[in-house]
Amino acid sequence: MLIAALLKFLLKLFAALPLPILYGLSRPLYLLLFYILRFRRNIAEENIRNSFPNMNVKEQQKLLKNHYLNFCDVALEIAKSISIRPSQLRNHVTFTNSHIIKQSLQQGQTVLLALAHHCNQEWAMLAAGQQLGFPIDAIYKPLHLKWLDKLALESRSRFGITLIPAKTCVTDLIKRAKQTRVIAMATDQAPRR
Repeated sequence: MLIAALLKFLLKLFAALPLPILYGLSRPLYLLLFYILRFRRNIAEENIRNSFPNMNVKEQQKLLKNHYLNFCDVALEIAKSISIRPSQLRNHVTFTNSHIIKQSLQQGQTVLLALAHHCNQEWAMLAAGQQLGFPIDAIYKPLHLKWLDKLALESRSRFGITLIPAKTCVTDLIKRAKQTRVIAMATDQAPRR
């Protein structure tokens, strides 16, 4: 319990750092994850081989390294989500054709936003909560570490997003079926039955 509280405090302290400093930490994090810990590297290499069989080994390795560099940037941005201000978010996330979504919502239609795990979906979700002006129900999978899950819930709900666990989403969504809102989910994970 004490360790979890300390880790939560340290993560919040870390999230308070300015973005340029966090981005400066991205390269050392990349070196640690890619070369030393080899974090999920076998899985990533296999996925790239399977997805891009026509690429030669050198091209696949370049893609792998770029993936890890991007992963580190996004991981630090997600940490920054804990303390990011609305004005900062507006400077980093823009929507194209959001008037189409707003028009449907204003006509009383619920909108389904399908996000991919590409770039920073956390910031996209927070920015949508800030800019659309309608409630957002985001379907998510709770994290295994309870203290981290609680912190993620706090961070994500700061901009008016209601997080709904994937296991109970059907019943939760049916309960509010008559409420006009946005339902958001990441759709590129392996589907379950």
